[in-house]
Amino acid sequence: LALEWVRDHIAAFGGDPAEVTIFGESAGAMSVSAHLVMPASRGLFRRAIAQSGAASHVQSSEGAESTARMVLDHVGVAPDDLDHLSEVAAADLLAAIAVVEQTQRRMPLPLAFRPTIDGSSLPSLPTDAIAEGVARDIELLCGTTADEMRLFQVMAAMTSGLPPVDETRLIRRTAFMVAARGGEVRVDEVLDAYRAAYPDFDAGQLWSAITTDLTFRLPTTGMIDAHHAAGGRGWIYLFTHRASAFDGALGACHALDVPFAFDNLDARGVKLFLGSLDQPRRSLAASMADAWVSFAKGEGPVVPGGPTWPQHDPVTRPTMILDTERRIVDDPGRSTREVWNSGAALV
Repeated sequence: LALEWVRDHIAAFGGDPAEVTIFGESAGAMSVSAHLVMPASRGLFRRAIAQSGAASHVQSSEGAESTARMVLDHVGVAPDDLDHLSEVAAADLLAAIAVVEQTQRRMPLPLAFRPTIDGSSLPSLPTDAIAEGVARDIELLCGTTADEMRLFQVMAAMTSGLPPVDETRLIRRTAFMVAARGGEVRVDEVLDAYRAAYPDFDAGQLWSAITTDLTFRLPTTGMIDAHHAAGGRGWIYLFTHRASAFDGALGACHALDVPFAFDNLDARGVKLFLGSLDQPRRSLAASMADAWVSFAKGEGPVVPGGPTWPQHDPVTRPTMILDTERRIVDDPGRSTREVWNSGAALV
């Protein structure tokens, strides 16, 4: 509805309804990616930016119905008596949702509420629809941070009281992920690949690297590969700049890229999250924001003072490294990507 409003009224503000860009991060990126293939959104935007979220972060209608029934059970509303749902206090509904979310914590992708393949609003698996060319005319800019899952790992350590991931837990958790993906690769092969790629990482850091790939990086590369296969134009990045706050424990974690994309490092809370605000960081923020704006203007993502950003190619995989030094690297993380033999996400 918001996009329809923009189409109908943005010209009155000096805008062009044929040149709309939507973008989001995390769940926002998952939503943006779903819009790529939603029939109701077709023709309402020209470009999309997905930061740390991809088109395969969806669920089946059966999964959504199961989640809905759990919520209804917690608030005492029968599925055939939904009129009474409006009588439930907001606080009680939120409490029920929180309980249901906790049931997902051991799932490969612990998100109880995701876009749902319902056959109507979202007719099919979005990555499949992208590969079929549904979003061919939409330009796509997407990417991830290098250490996405560090944020959740640090938060869990601070709030849950659970012991850190040791070698035994690393093996057990990796086995769970391998099984969830169909068991097409051996656990020892996965761990050998990650240990070779990150020789200085301890067990906890290796687990963060594995889940970063499975939850964020592989779904993103799978999405842009599908877009390229259908003839779409796309660009991919890897945000590698690491936070210095919390003794560097966060690394280049989930959401760290957000204040850089908006070039608002002086916003409240950023310094606590990131660390000191020096000139190299301010330069990265300005460059990243300028690249996002140039993409929205139809010029492709242009990094001021940086290298030319090539379009995605699934053979060489040119990737813009966003750090205090902007550079192009072909297929970063190739060995750990290939060990999984697929860019598919955990659905």
